[in-house]
Amino acid sequence: MKISGVKFLIKWPSTKKSILHWIIILYLFILLPFSSFAKTNAEDKNKDGKKDLWNYYSDKGDLERMEIDSDFDGQIDAWQSYQEGEISSIIRDTDFDGKKDTWD
Repeated sequence: MKISGVKFLIKWPSTKKSILHWIIILYLFILLPFSSFAKTNAEDKNKDGKKDLWNYYSDKGDLERMEIDSDFDGQIDAWQSYQEGEISSIIRDTDFDGKKDTWD
């Protein structure tokens, strides 16, 4: 391709398919390295089809906190915070009324 006497080594995409390829390439090499893959994940511990454990991770991949539905009613009733891989605090709703009532 030649524009005003300047020769380009890369041809401008001419079809929608080749434009899509360029978008994918740009994403993989420019945007993807700045995104974090595993900031959170959720699990179904009792296999009833509903999530009841949520893990939240730092950008480095370290576990920061965990939220737990311990009685499997769909409401979070325990919160654990982590620092350097160790539990730093636990907050619970022990009577399952939707209010936090114990702090460890």
